[in-house]
Order: sequence, then C-alpha cells, then structure tokens
Amino acid sequence: MHFYAILPFALLLWWPAQRPFPALLLIEGPLATLSVVVGQILLLLAIALVLGHRLIARVDRDPSQMVRAQATYHSWTLVLRIFVLLTLAVDLFCTQWPEWVRSAALLDNSWAVDELIILSPFFVSMILGWAALYRTDARLRDLALRQDASHERDDEEHPHWTLTQYLVFNVRHQLLIVAMPMMLLMLVFDRTRDSESWISVGALCVTAAGVFLLAPLLLRYIWSTERLPDGPLRTRLENLSTRINLRFRDILVWRSGGMVVNAAVMGLLAPLRYVLLSDAMLTSMTEDQISAVFGHEAGHVKHRHIQFFVLFGLLGTLIVSGVMELALRWGDGAAGGAALNLDQVSLIGFAGTVLVWGVGFGWISRRFERQADLFGARCATPPREDCHQPCSVHDPGHAPPGDTYRVCATGAQMFVSALDRVSVLNGIPKKERSWRHSSIASRIDLLGRLAGDPAGARRFQRRIVAIKWSMVIGCVLGLLITGVYVYRSPVYRELWKDSLPFLFSDDGQPPLSSLGSMGGR
Repeated sequence: MHFYAILPFALLLWWPAQRPFPALLLIEGPLATLSVVVGQILLLLAIALVLGHRLIARVDRDPSQMVRAQATYHSWTLVLRIFVLLTLAVDLFCTQWPEWVRSAALLDNSWAVDELIILSPFFVSMILGWAALYRTDARLRDLALRQDASHERDDEEHPHWTLTQYLVFNVRHQLLIVAMPMMLLMLVFDRTRDSESWISVGALCVTAAGVFLLAPLLLRYIWSTERLPDGPLRTRLENLSTRINLRFRDILVWRSGGMVVNAAVMGLLAPLRYVLLSDAMLTSMTEDQISAVFGHEAGHVKHRHIQFFVLFGLLGTLIVSGVMELALRWGDGAAGGAALNLDQVSLIGFAGTVLVWGVGFGWISRRFERQADLFGARCATPPREDCHQPCSVHDPGHAPPGDTYRVCATGAQMFVSALDRVSVLNGIPKKERSWRHSSIASRIDLLGRLAGDPAGARRFQRRIVAIKWSMVIGCVLGLLITGVYVYRSPVYRELWKDSLPFLFSDDGQPPLSSLGSMGGR
C-alpha cells in the first residue's frame, strides 16, 4: 500500500469549499505563491542531489560502508517523502495556491483537472527526487550485487536501468497505481459535490467498491505484465495451486527490466485475481525459492488477508466517525467544550484517519506478512527423503500427526534463502524496518524459531486468529451502535427523512419505538 501517495488525494478530498483555518494563510498574491511552490521543489531537488553525492562518495572511498549507506539512503528517502507531503500542506494551508489554480478561466467546469494541477507540486517533487537519486540507487544496487558471494553472473549480464527507464518504472509503480483510482474518486466527488449529501456519499462508496474490485484488471496494464509462459515452472506453480486449493485468473510476469525482485497477489475475487512474479525473480532465484515466494503470496489469499484489510478499513471508519461525532458534541456546547466548526472537526477526522492507517494498518499488516511467511515455508516443504534437518514435520516425535501448525525446517530454510535474495538484489538492508513487512532479519528469525517450535507456531496462529475476531466483533458492535445512534438522533433523522421517508412516521419520529430513547444531538 503506497500510503504516502494516497495522503495528498485524501487531503484534497477533505478540502472544503471555503478555505479552512484562514489564520494560517501567510503568503498572498500569485507571484509570491508561485515562488513558494517552485522554491520548495528546488529545495527538495538540492537536498536529494547533495544526499546522493555524499552517499556515492562514501561507498567509493570505502566499499565496506555499503550496508550503512543503504540504510542511510532508505532512511533519507522516507524523510524526503515526508518533506514532500509537508510542502504540499504548506502550499494548501499557507498560500493561495488552491484558489489561484481554481480561479483560472480555463479550468471552469473542468472534470477534476484543477485538483490534478493543485497536486502537481507533489508529482513534480517526487519525480525530480527520483531523478536526483538515480545514480545513488544504481551505485548501491551494483555494489550490493558485487559483494554478494552467491551472485555469479558477469557484469555484461547484470541489467542496468537508464534514467528514463528508472523514472518510468517509479511513476508507474508508485504514482499511477494510486493516482488513477484516486482521480476517478475525485472525479465522482467533483461531479456530485453539489448534490444531496447521501447522493455524494453513495456515489463515492459505489465508485470505491467498483475500483477496488476491478483494480487488478487496471493494474495489469498500469504495471508492465505478461502471462508466465508454459513450462516446468508454470506447471509446478499450477500443481502447487491445486494442492493448496488456490484459485486465480492467471500468473503474470511483472516486467521491471530485470531490476526488481518481488512478487504480489492482487484481487479479492478469484476471477479477477492475479499472481505476479517479477522478471528478476525468475532469473535470479531457483524454482524452489520461487515456489516458496509463490506460497507466501498464496498465504495472503488462503488466510483472507485482503478481506480483513477491507474489514479494517470499515472498523477504522467507524472509529474515526465516532471520534468526529464526539468532537461535534463537545464543540456544540453540550458538554461544556470549546466550540468547533465543521472544518475543524473534519481535520480531526483526517488526522484520525492518518493515525489509524499509519499505526493500526501497519501493525496488522506486519503480522499478516509473518503469517504468510509461515504459509510460504509450508508450501516449500520437501518430501521426507529430501529433508536433511531435525524437523517437526518429518519427525513424528516432535508433534502429533495432523498438526497443521508445524513448519518444516528445510522448507523454512528455503523461504529464508528467498528472503535473503530479495534483500541483496533489491538493495534492502536486512535490519531495515518496514511499515508493512517488518525487517527481513526479524522475519528470518521468526521462521527459524517457529520451525523448531510447533507449540510456538500454534500460539502465533492463535494470536492472528484473535486479531481477526477482534476486527469482526469491533465492526459488528460499531455498526449496531452507529445504526441505533443515527436512527434515534434528531439531527440525522432530519437529514434522512426526506431521502428515506418510508423509515419515518408522519411526525418525523422513527416508527420503531422499541429502540428506546437513545436520542443524541
């Protein structure tokens, strides 16, 4: 999930018709506004160029500093992404950039073109940042491959991105993957914002659901993909899919110019589900390692992680909506609090959404990734005669027969070797933490521990089940509380009685008096 790329669109969807927090407007006038916008882009470009130059100089002086340079590079790219988001916030809140763009005569009645232009400093900053760090990225990747003892290819066989290929890949895989569906949502919002609120909300929900379901078809062409050719590998993966009862539309090769080692599964429904394996993975890993990675992606499907991510989205929405409702009640004087206007409450909701997804989604995602790791290790389990380690699967004395939580030590080692290749070939330090995946080192450590500890594997699986049930129960309770509250609240009753008159009696009161007196605001 490209969280940093979603935030600008979410901020603009929240942006009200009237400027929020006018006291923050510090820069007025077209020339001053444009100077700030352009100056921020140039500042980012300068920082990226200086950072890249210093990292290249460090590894050229001392190649043994490669791992530290990689860690610094990844840390600073995160800092630069945050910097780009903050500069966009400055453009929106502290300058007249939104008003200046929307006041242009050529943009009258445009179909979300003004929103796209308002976000253009974000897009330009990201692209220029990639361009500035291109040489650094290429140098660190090349050095990592040269220092990898298991890499035996000649330099002539090692692929290199040109600057154009590097920029196109990043734009397609980090911006367009988010921008196209989000622009569709903004387009729908732009065309329905003057309608009744229930029409606008309903149109957004229907569009979001449609985009989510059809996204795999769209992403197949946003990303450069092709069908995995028939052959021994495809046959092996299809046989594995049959064994674990995994259904999908197709297995695709994800073309990256041989530079990215990665895999993905996308699609909630089997007829629209694709499994992607990058071209570099197919050329740099053994079939055993590829099967283990394929099993990891299958684990996301078999454990219904995508469905639970949707459930998390619903739960997060209920939590944030509840916080916003409390803020409104606190701010209307009913609880003696300071008055809050709708823009302020909306900003609280936006901040709450960022917090819920930034913290909660990452925490759950990291545990789901580890569950998928264990599934991938099980998919890599060899026949008993090929297992050459003390193993809780092939040694009946370690656990009772039929214990599905056991992990074969050889299968775990195969998956660990695949993770190791991903780390080296993608230039990712093993100890580098990841918002969604944890560090590769921690994932390797968990696999090693649970491969020899069936009881620990069972405890881990039970914790994941508890997390899933907590989300289910939270959503059910949240929906029940929300439904009763909205139905009994005079404010919401007034809002909905014209649109849904069949739910109300002639006096505007709910006909279901048995719900009791739970009236709110």
